[in-house]
Amino acid sequence: MNVYYDKEGARKALEEAIEASKVNLLTQNDVAIQHLSVLDVDRLAVQVTGERNVIWRLGPANEKGEVEEEFSFHMQGVIAQLSLIPGNIEGLDVNRGINTSQGITLVGLGSPKFNDSVDRLSDLYALFARYFPPNSMSRWNANVDEGDTVLKASNRFFTAVEDDPTAEHIRFAKGVDPLNKLERFVSDSLVHTEANVVKYHKHNKTKEGETTIEVAFPSNFRVGDIVEIHASAIAFKTQGRQSTIKMHCNLSGVTLIDSSFSKKTEEAKRSAAIAVIVPKNKLRRKNPYPTSNEPGGKKTRQNEGSGGEPDRQNVSR
Repeated sequence: MNVYYDKEGARKALEEAIEASKVNLLTQNDVAIQHLSVLDVDRLAVQVTGERNVIWRLGPANEKGEVEEEFSFHMQGVIAQLSLIPGNIEGLDVNRGINTSQGITLVGLGSPKFNDSVDRLSDLYALFARYFPPNSMSRWNANVDEGDTVLKASNRFFTAVEDDPTAEHIRFAKGVDPLNKLERFVSDSLVHTEANVVKYHKHNKTKEGETTIEVAFPSNFRVGDIVEIHASAIAFKTQGRQSTIKMHCNLSGVTLIDSSFSKKTEEAKRSAAIAVIVPKNKLRRKNPYPTSNEPGGKKTRQNEGSGGEPDRQNVSR
């Protein structure tokens, strides 16, 4: 954000978006998809997935206590940072390529509804923590940036085949890998699967005033846009000597709600007047070799002769 960004206007628009989404999800009454602000954790259970690197996921439990569908949550915010398209990743080996991810950071600009929603993630952490021995899970805390609460969510571009032997490679969606940098990493040991996909959409208003949802591309999103993310809470074991279990927000979708604030910011930056100090009087440039007819010039025998010819009597022989 910069001085041209309308934080107050964006905060009000964000609060309206949060309320609208909350009402919409409450109407659907789907336990598998909830808004963080009205989270019902009592109907969720933990499911263990994976073989080599175990991942714990959440989902609504059936009558037998089994989880058949992964739980995901919706969250609205203003984009503070984003990394949706791969940057300069040439030269990375497969072992480092597995960590290449697509991510986004949301900020609420002081919105109480945004902060309340982020706080509800603590309930998901508590649900995970009950399944593990005491002190074996890292405490989850919301991130703070320049005094504002932020939420970070990301998803890896690849899955290691040894982690999921049944994983099938799918092609990258249009706009995700425009320079084919990611495709170079695909191999017998590293694949891009359905679990790695982040879907992009955008709101569009028709002439009749109705809101429709259309397919979007990662390049459509800018810092300052109001968006809705779709993510799930997962837990995994970290690597290293002091291994611990950590909760992570796994990104699965981003929907553009309002891009007007980022566009107005760019317009304001372009039209901003740049102050230029102009001297009242023009500065003269002094001639290092003034002649007799110029200010500061001295008469010499060289320029006294006719036509500027030197006096023959003073010419060395």
